[in-house]
Amino acid sequence: MKGLPFSGKTEYAKKWCDEASDRVRVSWTELLRTLAPRATKDRRALAFEGAIHLMSEAMKRGMSVVLDEENLNSVEWGIFVTFAARYHAHVEWHTMPVDVEESKRRNALHGSPIRDLDIERKAADYAAFLKQK
Repeated sequence: MKGLPFSGKTEYAKKWCDEASDRVRVSWTELLRTLAPRATKDRRALAFEGAIHLMSEAMKRGMSVVLDEENLNSVEWGIFVTFAARYHAHVEWHTMPVDVEESKRRNALHGSPIRDLDIERKAADYAAFLKQK
């Protein structure tokens, strides 16, 4: 999954997993939130490594995995793709077709946990990338 905050990635990923019993949803940022309310460098590393491990174990069992993250950072995305290649996984991405204004509107509905300025910055930084399919 790739997309701006509140673009519908999690809803899409959960629905996709509900459609078959051999599908797993992985989110390292969600794992991070379960570790403690405040993120630290060590907790981020632990959550990221946990997500890689979960994905790897699911793939060993022949399961399909959806990475439920913004995935706008090519470094993070690349690490997951590298691990998926170890299992000869077919990797594809689904970009959520939600623009900046819709992302900000959905953010406001959730109590605005992300600043509008941050959504705008992400949209500008990754404009070309978000247009890819």
